[in-house]
Amino acid sequence: MKTNFETFANNYVFVGNKTSVRSLANDIKHKNSLKVKELYKPYEFNVRDKNGVEVNLRQGNIGLSYDHKFFDINNPSDELGDMHIEYSDDLYIDIEYQQGELFRAKDYVKSDSLYGLDDIYNELILYRDNIITLYNDLYNIIDPGLDFNPILENTKFKTSTPVNLDEFFKDV
Repeated sequence: MKTNFETFANNYVFVGNKTSVRSLANDIKHKNSLKVKELYKPYEFNVRDKNGVEVNLRQGNIGLSYDHKFFDINNPSDELGDMHIEYSDDLYIDIEYQQGELFRAKDYVKSDSLYGLDDIYNELILYRDNIITLYNDLYNIIDPGLDFNPILENTKFKTSTPVNLDEFFKDV
């Protein structure tokens, strides 16, 4: 049984850069969202030059960097910190509060944290199937030693048949 737990932990808990339930949960917890490959589009940043001509930085392969202080909306004389706005391949806004807290855009807007819908779906199905198997293995070990417990009586989980979402969303 120890090997089963270690295998599960190695495949679903300590997995490095692989799409995993843990990495999905961490992104939801710390970034409050998931960046999905199929839905992600780099920010289109347009600026006007000194002649008033609008220029699309992404199409022109042009970068931009700008530093600006920010203030309390209710007390404009109260400076709160600095913002660094940068556009290279996408829009990044770093925020540094006067107290020292620094929020770097490149820490939370990472292109390596883009998830494919198929990758998410497949990982969740594998996780579900494997945690059910782990549960059933553990249950079968402890079941003979349990006294009657109506909560655990006849508790068996089965894996469901896979569903291919392509038939619903491809070619739409």
